[in-house]
Amino acid sequence: MSCKLIDGSGIAECRHTFETKDCKCFASDQTDFPHEDQFCGFEQDGFVFPCDSGCCGEGCPGECLGVQPRPPDSVKTKLEIIQTEDEEIQKYLKITLGVILCLSVISTLALFKK
Repeated sequence: MSCKLIDGSGIAECRHTFETKDCKCFASDQTDFPHEDQFCGFEQDGFVFPCDSGCCGEGCPGECLGVQPRPPDSVKTKLEIIQTEDEEIQKYLKITLGVILCLSVISTLALFKK
């Protein structure tokens, strides 16, 4: 069974980046519904890193359509999820481009004031 994403964006795949990782379904002890609110990830050096939804076999309840509620492979206290490098890079690029755009607008306006 493949993982059909809940948000309707299609079928999840597992990028080769995660093929060597031990991806499994995690839940936080903070959730009221640990059997239904899970995500696919792997643990390394005490941190949990997210995997693509398609890396956890048939998928995790809460990420994939039609996955029946079940106990998570692991429940974490004080869950710290580390975003993938791609997401971190995208965040910094957005901030950098925003700053560049603002500086461009300010410099353009300063030229017209003279």
